[in-house]
Amino acid sequence: MTSKLATRLFADEVRKTPSMTVQELMTRVTEELNVDFSRKQGYRTMKKVRDMIEGSHEKQYALLEDFCGELRRANPGSTVFVETDTDEDGIVRFKRLYMCLEPLKTAVGMDGDNKMFPLALSVVRVKNYDNWSWFLGLLVQDLEISDSSNWCVMTDKQKGLLQAVRDKMPQAEHRCCVQHLYTNFKQIHRGLALKERLWKCAKASYVTHWKVEMEQLRQESAAAHSWLDEKDPKTWCRAHFRCGLDCNILVNNMCESFNAVILKARSLPIISMLQTIYLYLLKRMERNRKSMSKHEGLLCPAIFEILEKAKQEQCMCIASYAGTMKYQISCPFGEQYIVDMAAKTCSCRKWQLRGIPCGHAVAAINRRHDAPEKYVSNTYLKNTYLQSYEPVLNPINGPNLWEHIDLPAMKPPTYRRSAGRPKKMRKKASEEERRDNCVNPIKPHKVSKVGTMMSCSCCKKYGHNKRGCPDKNKQTTERTTTSSAKENSDIGYASPSMQPNTRGLSK
Repeated sequence: MTSKLATRLFADEVRKTPSMTVQELMTRVTEELNVDFSRKQGYRTMKKVRDMIEGSHEKQYALLEDFCGELRRANPGSTVFVETDTDEDGIVRFKRLYMCLEPLKTAVGMDGDNKMFPLALSVVRVKNYDNWSWFLGLLVQDLEISDSSNWCVMTDKQKGLLQAVRDKMPQAEHRCCVQHLYTNFKQIHRGLALKERLWKCAKASYVTHWKVEMEQLRQESAAAHSWLDEKDPKTWCRAHFRCGLDCNILVNNMCESFNAVILKARSLPIISMLQTIYLYLLKRMERNRKSMSKHEGLLCPAIFEILEKAKQEQCMCIASYAGTMKYQISCPFGEQYIVDMAAKTCSCRKWQLRGIPCGHAVAAINRRHDAPEKYVSNTYLKNTYLQSYEPVLNPINGPNLWEHIDLPAMKPPTYRRSAGRPKKMRKKASEEERRDNCVNPIKPHKVSKVGTMMSCSCCKKYGHNKRGCPDKNKQTTERTTTSSAKENSDIGYASPSMQPNTRGLSK
């Protein structure tokens, strides 16, 4: 059995099952043909089948310009182009690619239901300032951003990204992900109490509350307070965020979600990768459009739940009308806030930050016998959501129908392979690795004991169980000593009548 023959026999099965592994292919060949099939032959067969189905990497780079032309034809107004380099031998090689489709220019990264909305993507050799600046510059042009003061950019502080944002969107509010901030924080300052205190500082919505939480952090750990105080609060604390952006998020987990979706696609040749991502976006837009059209209500589902929670919070608040559409809100524990219905503001700043009435505002709205849904920002309305998803990503033809673009054949970029196995997954923090190791693949429903604080049923102390309890060992030793002493006290000298017969001995 050769890999060439196996390729011809099992190409259809691999095509129907894209997720088939080399081991599964080897098993199928051995079971159906009853022949020996080595792992090396399996890898060769799988590579030949993939090249047959998807095309080789080099061939796909040669067709990349034709694919970009097909995207521009299917979606007029889209920005799709490739930049190339010419090496010393005169060979044209791929440098980077930018794609911003016209139907995706109608939203701003997060839709009205607090879900991700991909705007544009790029394929580059390395993440650095030059590529980030190039990408953001094109994005600013496509979205026609003349004044970036009404924009919010959240990043995880990639190399060169901070400076690129300052250069291309200088007036935009630049936030950093608090989860990434905590990852750096816990490397020096560990403990659950400090973690909770940091998140309370980040979630504080007004400056006075933020100062109180920071003081609590200082009392628990002066070093942790100094470390956090060095960070600009405008990038990680809600109390210092700009109002009017309808966005109070602290983490950029939407980017992590998108990266997880395209993880498998990133291992494919470039055109196959872009086609897979394009198909995902096409299906996702139609799925979200269809599900929201069936939703009954004025607001998006996630926003409706947030407002319902605010309605429950207002039950403990008392609203007193002061005139000029202003209310004083009295809370159970002595807090007081001012709600201005005309300006749609609350002194706790939650209403201004996210565009959804807080519990204090809902109390004032109920005092006016009005509906809180009327005071939600237009960003979160069902109609606004449907307008964002109204443009359609048009289907595209296959390579057999692409119009040929008369340009020099493009070659893949020069690639210098690093030592070791290529990494697909991002490098996880130690805390994430421990959390992943807690899952038992054999019994995933069983709770792991990793990270659990042991308690002793004997001495009621923590850090050990009864098998290693020092008090129990001490009690066992004392009990053994007492039993031995009691046994010795019961042993005496036997009487002559009780002595055994002695045969063969004279008196």
